[in-house]
Amino acid sequence: GLALRLESLYARQRWMRSYDCAMPEFIDEGAAADEVWYPPVLAALKKGTVRNTFRFKEGERIMVISGPNAGGKTVALKSFHTVVELARRGIPVPAKRAQIPFFDEVFLVLGDQQDAAEGESSFSAHLRNLAAIAHRAGERSLVLVDEIGTGTDPQQGGAIARAFLEFLRDRRSFTVVTSHLAEVKAIALEDPAFVPVAMGFDEKRDRPNYRFIYNLVGGSNALALVKQIDFPAEFVRALEKLLSTREESVEPLLN
Repeated sequence: GLALRLESLYARQRWMRSYDCAMPEFIDEGAAADEVWYPPVLAALKKGTVRNTFRFKEGERIMVISGPNAGGKTVALKSFHTVVELARRGIPVPAKRAQIPFFDEVFLVLGDQQDAAEGESSFSAHLRNLAAIAHRAGERSLVLVDEIGTGTDPQQGGAIARAFLEFLRDRRSFTVVTSHLAEVKAIALEDPAFVPVAMGFDEKRDRPNYRFIYNLVGGSNALALVKQIDFPAEFVRALEKLLSTREESVEPLLN
């Protein structure tokens, strides 16, 4: 038993030194993890990774990460999840500094869990996950949801996502979600309990730079991704013309 504990401590110390990790501090209010880098699966590439800071000020509970497709939103959410789970197990975290609450439960909704055999669509599976969280989430919970409210009509999905996030706000659960939905971006800007974060986009190079920009919501910029993928030139021109006529879209407002 003692040998196993010593080996565990030695392994943690080697991990901490090898990847510039910090010992987490547990606090009651707010949360800060300074310059978190992407999860350990990418640790070998750490010199090329972008470091971001996750910060909740007093009274803030819900972080909404928005921005371009393939812009790093899901990886950012996984990064915060990694930090929290390592901290809960007494393992140094890949950050310069980490002050976080000790969460009794961590809920993660990620990916497509449809099941044709069971008659389960992507959206119904998504709703089932949200319902399970709604019954259990409390003040000592962390909720992580990737692409909240997607899989149905954007207006209805946005309303469901907003209602769910307001419910978690009232439960005082810490929450991090990613979203392209206008309704979710809107509440992130309106409600002081929300923390809007945009993933940066390099307009000159027409590609994401993966950096957090606080107090801003990001455009989806799907056109930039279309241009990078090998579509016929006439298709891209038709799409540009179509998007330019849709002035009722939220994207011109964001820009």
